[in-house]
Amino acid sequence: MIIEDAGIKGIQSDLAYLDEVTTSLGFIRWQWEYTRATYDCKLEEKAVDGTYFLRLNTRAIEGKLESPYAILVLEDAYIGKTVFPHGLDYQSPIPESILKMSRRKLYELYKLLKTEQHVAEMMTTDYVTVTREATLFDAAHKMKEYHTGFIPVVDGKEWVGVVTERDLAIRGYAEQQSGMTTVEAIISKKVRSVQPNFPLEEAIKLMVKEQLRGLPVVENGELLGIITLDDLSARNHFDYELGEALGQHAHYTRN
Repeated sequence: MIIEDAGIKGIQSDLAYLDEVTTSLGFIRWQWEYTRATYDCKLEEKAVDGTYFLRLNTRAIEGKLESPYAILVLEDAYIGKTVFPHGLDYQSPIPESILKMSRRKLYELYKLLKTEQHVAEMMTTDYVTVTREATLFDAAHKMKEYHTGFIPVVDGKEWVGVVTERDLAIRGYAEQQSGMTTVEAIISKKVRSVQPNFPLEEAIKLMVKEQLRGLPVVENGELLGIITLDDLSARNHFDYELGEALGQHAHYTRN
């Protein structure tokens, strides 16, 4: 079985460091030749019948494997069940507990190999905005058209605040505001924002903890982009904790 969303594919490392971090996680460099190597990690659990291996495929893109300075790129990650006398069956169903164990290993590997990401790398710059003078009807219409419940409010390039579905419902229509009332009357101004160099992992935790629909990315008062959990998920951003966070996010949005 290939782990499609492993998130490690394409990450590069020199051979010496890759050997070091994989060893620390319980991997053994198994098959290798001048330009390719595989790393295997044995996975066992008392409640599961059989032994499984998580296998990482790598390929040298600079130098050859007799040199610790060779640069390798990680390719696909597989899980296989051991079969007699010595082989891996990649077609066998993988127990959920083994799959979860594998994802945890891959996430730890990802954290050790991947340099810290910032929100600027994952923010979307293709987003809809409204001005203070837009009406509640305009905002509601854009939310429907663009399938979003979170719209930044701008004055030129300057970020002013946001308007959300909750703002429309609680401070707008529930208070019998007319659809022609301007967004200025219901805008949320005390809203969290982050700078482009804010750590991505911290942004994810912040959105989950405070149940935020999204985070405006702002620098010197100017709106540069938006980051949301939904966008990260749609773009297949790998993060074990993000997967758990998205589960919590879905729970929040249903209630």
